[in-house]
Amino acid sequence: MALFRKKKDEKLELPRLPEFPSYTPTIKPLDQIKAEVQRQDIPFRQKTMPLTTPKPQIVQQAIHEEKPIFVKIDKYKTAIHLIDSIKAKIKEAENTLDELMRIKDEEERNLRAWKDEIEKIKNKLLDIDKNLFEV
Repeated sequence: MALFRKKKDEKLELPRLPEFPSYTPTIKPLDQIKAEVQRQDIPFRQKTMPLTTPKPQIVQQAIHEEKPIFVKIDKYKTAIHLIDSIKAKIKEAENTLDELMRIKDEEERNLRAWKDEIEKIKNKLLDIDKNLFEV
């Protein structure tokens, strides 16, 4: 087992690690942040809403304006798929309803035919009864 023993004469030397970089804060001073927030030329900043409700004429104009609607493609594809699915379900429901109406009409025809047959049998029995008791 002499192959795996350490030699006492050799010193184990580790490689030198790189030094950590120094940290420099990137936070802006509070005054500079307030100044940037209060700038008026920021396009996405909205002014405060008025306390009064808008007039109906203005609301109607806003409703009737046609503006493009931007939708993510995956949501658009999902919506199209759902609409197609709904259309298929409606078509299936219409077909089922048509089949039920056809069955109902056929049932009504059969019931009318049975009623007519019963009326004929009833009339024949009355005729027979009349003829038997007249004699």
